[in-house]
Amino acid sequence: MKQVLAYCIAFFAIVELSAQADTVPPVLVCKNLVTVNLSLPQISFWPEPAFYDTLYDNQSTHIELGIRKVCTGSGFPMDTLVTYYLFGRYGLEIWARDEAGNSSHCLVNLEITDYPPTHDPGSLWVVVKTEDNKAVIGTKVALNSYHCYDGPLNLEMNIFQASGSNSFYYIPEPGTNYEINASKVDEPLNGITTYDLYLIARHILGIEALDSPYKLIAADANGDGEVTLADIVLLRQLLLGMIPSLPDQKTWRFIPKEYVFPNPQNPFDPPFPEKIVVPFVPDPFFGYTHQFIGVKIGDVNNSAN
Repeated sequence: MKQVLAYCIAFFAIVELSAQADTVPPVLVCKNLVTVNLSLPQISFWPEPAFYDTLYDNQSTHIELGIRKVCTGSGFPMDTLVTYYLFGRYGLEIWARDEAGNSSHCLVNLEITDYPPTHDPGSLWVVVKTEDNKAVIGTKVALNSYHCYDGPLNLEMNIFQASGSNSFYYIPEPGTNYEINASKVDEPLNGITTYDLYLIARHILGIEALDSPYKLIAADANGDGEVTLADIVLLRQLLLGMIPSLPDQKTWRFIPKEYVFPNPQNPFDPPFPEKIVVPFVPDPFFGYTHQFIGVKIGDVNNSAN
């Protein structure tokens, strides 16, 4: 009986050691390019043999498969199905995992053609207006994006419509991250008069406070995060033609409209954002509208044209 028990213990020890010894992942070799020509409202794929040429493992008889769009996650994917809504070329990950938990993956270039979308894929619209809803015509808007499959992309456009809006007509893939910046450096005197200096002086003296965080930002002519006599001196020099522009040619500043100032009486602490950041584009993408509030430096009564 003891001998049988010893044999059993030895057998299970060998089995356990054998299981622990498997550290070799499955061998998985994807096809370089798979082209699909289908005219459907949407198209779905699972990890089928059409995407790979080779799949085997050194020990396991059962290999678990997974599938994922590139840039949308890490590790073995839990989903076994992916869906696309637009034609184009995409990166697709195929994953394999053996019974010991070792995994490997490879990349397929997937091209979907002859595919009329049944929904509007949307675009990236940008709206730039002042606090009192005036369009800031002539604003330059730049978009910088990155996707792990397509790499970096840099686009620019100008706001020229009376609505203060324009579109990049750019459809980012799921997993893309991007940021949008706005700038405008022309006409430094636009909207600045001696009345603005008078209003800033009344604020500094505590007679009548500037009643919005955007007006306080406009009053900060030297960009040091405070409203002081130095800002009045600088704006006076600009009015008299003693200097051609403000420091760093900061004619306008642009703050994301959705930003909420923790302390509207002091918008400089903490520093406010001057760009819109989207860290991850969802799937599917149906378009975004991003909005900036434009602040004309020196113009605290919103008289800029």
